[in-house]
Amino acid sequence: MAEPIASDAAGNLSDDERELVAAGTAQDSIEADLLRGACEEAGIVVLIDEARGGMVEKLSNPSAAWTLRVPAADLDRARKLIAETRAAVEADPDAGARAAEDAEAAEEASDKAAAKA
Repeated sequence: MAEPIASDAAGNLSDDERELVAAGTAQDSIEADLLRGACEEAGIVVLIDEARGGMVEKLSNPSAAWTLRVPAADLDRARKLIAETRAAVEADPDAGARAAEDAEAAEEASDKAAAKA
C-alpha cells in the first residue's frame, strides 16, 4: 500500500505534491489496476482518472483510456515503472493469470488453516 503524500508540520503540501500529472494511460480497468499496483509498491501515490463517464459516453467513445496521475515529483519514476510493467506483461502475457491463481490458492490454504484452528 502506498504511503500518504507527505506534508510539512502544518499539513501543507508542496506544489509538486499537490500537482498530479499524467504518467500514462491504460486501455481498461484491469491494466490500470496493474499499473497502479506497480507504482504503489514503489511508494508512488496514483489516482486513476477514468475518461469515460456514463454508459452513453462508453458506447460513443469506446477507445477512451484511463489516465494514471501521480505527484509531479514522482513522474519520472512512475513512467519508468509503467514501461517496465508493460514490458514484463508483454514478455509473459500469462503471468497475470498465474499470479491470480497462486494468490487464490494461497488464500484458500489460509482459509483452511484458519478453519482447523
